[in-house]
Amino acid sequence: MFITYLVFMNGEFDQGLSPDLFPENPLYILVNSMPTISNVIYIIIFGFFTSLCAGMATVLSWCFPDMKYTYPLSFVIWFSQILGLHHSLALIIQPFNEVNLEGFIFIFFKSTILFLAIITIGFIYKVKSDEV
Repeated sequence: MFITYLVFMNGEFDQGLSPDLFPENPLYILVNSMPTISNVIYIIIFGFFTSLCAGMATVLSWCFPDMKYTYPLSFVIWFSQILGLHHSLALIIQPFNEVNLEGFIFIFFKSTILFLAIITIGFIYKVKSDEV
C-alpha cells in the first residue's frame, strides 16, 4: 500500500470513484473522503477474517485428522461466506464497495459468529474426545 501511494503520489486517487455516485450511503462517502485511513482499516478487517478462517481450519484439522475431509470442509465453509449477492464477505473485506452500514454490520457479525461457533464447537469436541 505504501509503495502504491509513493508511486502514484501525484495522480488522481479516485479514478471513477466519486461520493456523488451514492449520496444516500454515508459509509461510501466516508470511505471515499479518507482513502488512506479506509485502506488501513480494511487491511485490519481482512486480517481479522483471515485469522478467523485459519483458526477454523486448524480446529477442523484437529477434529478430522484426514486431509480429505479437512480441506474440502474448510473450503466449503469459507466459500459459503464469499458467495452471495448482497451478503457476501467479499463486500466487507475490500474497500470502495457500495455496501451500506447496515449490510456491513450484518455481514461482519454473521461471518464472525459462524467462524467463532465452529472454532468453539470444534475445540470443545476435541477437548472432550481427548479426555482420559
